[in-house]
Amino acid sequence: YGDIEVKEEENNLIIDFTRSPHLKAKLKHFNYDIFEIIWEHDQPWFSFGTVQFTKTNRNKVKGIEFDVPNYDFFFEELNAKRID
Repeated sequence: YGDIEVKEEENNLIIDFTRSPHLKAKLKHFNYDIFEIIWEHDQPWFSFGTVQFTKTNRNKVKGIEFDVPNYDFFFEELNAKRID
């Protein structure tokens, strides 16, 4: 699925699967470093989901873990790591 970008747009945190235009969403704060995924496009296989930013021991973001329950696209298999 290519690169995943997390960026700020119009005061919102956005996650964007750059090669999949229907996999773009706002991130709404949920709890600590966990954010709810609010998809821009309705998804037939999943709706509620969260992402958690994983960090180094120096509090620098090093990756993203997904929790999006569904039976089609297994987000937990993504190994999203930060590339500087």
